[in-house]
Amino acid sequence: MALGDLVLLLVLAKYLNGTVLPPFGISGLWFYAAFAALLLGDFLIEPYFTRPADAIANGVALLIAVSSVAGTGAEVSATALAAGRIFFLVYGFVIVGFAITAIGLKDQTGRLRWVASYSTATVARIGSSRVVFSALLFAVGFAAFAHDSGKIAVLYLGWIVIFVIRPLDTVVAWSRSLLASRKVAGHGAVEVLEDPGTVVARLASDTRPVLGTRVKLGTSAELATVVDTTRIFDESLVRIAVPANMIVSVGDRVTVLRETSPEQVVGHVSQGSDIQELTVDTTAQVPDAGLAEGRLLSVRIRGQPVLYQITGGQIATAKLAGITRDIIRVTARKLGVWHQETTTFDQISWVPDPGALVNLPLEMGEAAFDPKNIGHVPSTSYGIAVDIHQAVMYNTAIIGILGIGKTHLAWELIQRALASGIKVVALDITGKYSQHLSDLFPPEKEEEIGASIQARIAGNLENATVRDNEAGNLLDFIQAMGEVLERFISGPELLLVLNPNRFEVSRLQGNPFQGRANLLVRLTMVEITRYIAEKLLRLVQSANPQPPAGQATIWLVLEEAHSLVPEWNSTTSEAERQAVNATARALLQGRKYGYGCLLVTQRTANVTKSILNQCNTIFGMRVYDATGMEFLENYVGPSYARLLVSLKDRCAVVFGRASSCNAPIIVELNDATAFDDGFWEPEKESILNKVAQAVAGQAPPAPIAEQPNVDPDDIPF
Repeated sequence: MALGDLVLLLVLAKYLNGTVLPPFGISGLWFYAAFAALLLGDFLIEPYFTRPADAIANGVALLIAVSSVAGTGAEVSATALAAGRIFFLVYGFVIVGFAITAIGLKDQTGRLRWVASYSTATVARIGSSRVVFSALLFAVGFAAFAHDSGKIAVLYLGWIVIFVIRPLDTVVAWSRSLLASRKVAGHGAVEVLEDPGTVVARLASDTRPVLGTRVKLGTSAELATVVDTTRIFDESLVRIAVPANMIVSVGDRVTVLRETSPEQVVGHVSQGSDIQELTVDTTAQVPDAGLAEGRLLSVRIRGQPVLYQITGGQIATAKLAGITRDIIRVTARKLGVWHQETTTFDQISWVPDPGALVNLPLEMGEAAFDPKNIGHVPSTSYGIAVDIHQAVMYNTAIIGILGIGKTHLAWELIQRALASGIKVVALDITGKYSQHLSDLFPPEKEEEIGASIQARIAGNLENATVRDNEAGNLLDFIQAMGEVLERFISGPELLLVLNPNRFEVSRLQGNPFQGRANLLVRLTMVEITRYIAEKLLRLVQSANPQPPAGQATIWLVLEEAHSLVPEWNSTTSEAERQAVNATARALLQGRKYGYGCLLVTQRTANVTKSILNQCNTIFGMRVYDATGMEFLENYVGPSYARLLVSLKDRCAVVFGRASSCNAPIIVELNDATAFDDGFWEPEKESILNKVAQAVAGQAPPAPIAEQPNVDPDDIPF
């Protein structure tokens, strides 16, 4: 392009001066000014910006040219010529002065630093070669051809064409784009064979394929796919996944096509993949495609597209044709093949082929709420359902830090249980359950039941007289609480909320002395939880000795379970340790009667493992404590356990008998408002109508016969 512009200048010189190479006087100075502006400025010294040092060179060149050129042949007066000479001399000194100031003060601070910055900006504008020598060209052109307006017009028009319109640049750019569009995309050759499924090829330097680009190998009619690329080398190295049974040899020609795979390729199956986990090697450009924890990957196993869920990623070192480089190694857990009719993942055995293509299924947008699902796989419409009867009978745990959505999830599970006709007894020390579920069990009713029990037991709170081997009001509490639970089990209501922390209950400690207790002690929430759990077991045993298989009857909810069933090293006394063991035994025996528990906690380390280990369905939300992650690792494996610290709000790792997915899976839980509108409101009306009809047709309850005093130590488990 520079040579072409020079040719245009020579043609212009032939017209203006009559010779191809103009003289060095005033009549030819325009040519040398244009040459300096074009060649030295645009192509050599200042292709991008003007430095102060460049401006000094331009200013000095201007001073030399103006001071040394003779005025012979000028067509303007001597006065005008002298004025022009003085102007350009001053202009040159100003440029040099600003440039020297910018260089001399560049390392200063304060006001001097500002002066340096101002000088640099100024000299970049007025000291560039294009500005300096274009101004000189206009001045000397007028001085040389003042009497020939045609030549002045041609000179100025030539400047516009060469320096502004730049037709040669446009033609060259257009030619390159035309050649690139007509040229078959770059070629190369196969260098390395990686049996069984991939080859490594070296491509021409002008070829930069992306993952998923289709290529032809040799003379084969089948197309292969690029699954790995390099980015910083002059020649592109690529790894290509070849179809099964394709014959490839070292040296085969590689033809890169302009089409890409219809699926979004993110890498290939790599070492470390096994029956349950997939290892994918990919490049740094792939995360832009949307890779993230919880996203799904797809790879074919025996011809079927099997889905995996991303559980981790790390930077690893790998070699491509002997070149060591860093890659991103992604790990994912097998889910199976999505079965739309049953909305489950069908398990597929075996591992994918080495080097097989790994695709990123397209995001499906925000999943629509489905009443039967607890949530959906992130970025998909694949819904995950929960069998609420299995969740009850085989016990369920919700584990996560404060404010992560545990209680809202517990409420949704409770509401699903109520909609299925399962009775729920919630032991809630937070006071939130009756407020949220006030349509079925308002806070006033919770207060009324609690106050009535407390009123019945208050009289013997400090009574140290031994009665039936017990002192205090423990026997009164057992009887009063038993009556409340019995009325609930036999009545039409489905929900009962109790606060174990509100009852003041005392019992005998140690052996009595002459018919009186040596010491009365207060029962803790842990001990009260025991008597409720044991009473519920006896009630379901008598009311439902042989329940239908797979049908749950009652669910005991332990909110803030670390306070109700603490681990042995978090208890305050031997009585609490015995109470926790008794609660665990009651829940273990209750399974065959459709009786189970829902355990909700943020302190996994402080909850008894006797009950936690009985929870067959786990909702693992974000946790930070090592104990919580170690416990969940036993259920979901190390890959999912590592993700627990980075789970988003309203997301959980779900695994267990109640889940519709046979493998652990990250689930984005239902929005609370969508669940209320789409599931609970219609179900709530149905529940209230059934309860109202049952109450209307029910005879007034007969008074419950006075129960004999029972020694707590004689209560069967």
